[in-house]
Amino acid sequence: MLQWANAYAARGRVPVDQSLSDRRLWASQIPLSVYLPTVDDYSTLRQRMIVVVTRILEHHLAHFKGQPVVRHVLHRFSPESAQTSELVSMLVFSNK
Repeated sequence: MLQWANAYAARGRVPVDQSLSDRRLWASQIPLSVYLPTVDDYSTLRQRMIVVVTRILEHHLAHFKGQPVVRHVLHRFSPESAQTSELVSMLVFSNK
């Protein structure tokens, strides 16, 4: 079965951090504080929700039509994500 998710690669994109794949831990070895949100996590979530809710309001309610709305949730890789990716086919066909 062909998996379309693996059919293309994006050239020159942000690499995935592979350093974490070498470390294997039991869930019981990970401190509970890793799972609990920090104050910064709440702040980030609040900012993202402001963007999402304003998009929804502008789209669905006539009163908010035409209001300036942020269309992109800003994050660490926003400048890189704003550029269109060049996709390269990873498919290999044979003439059998």
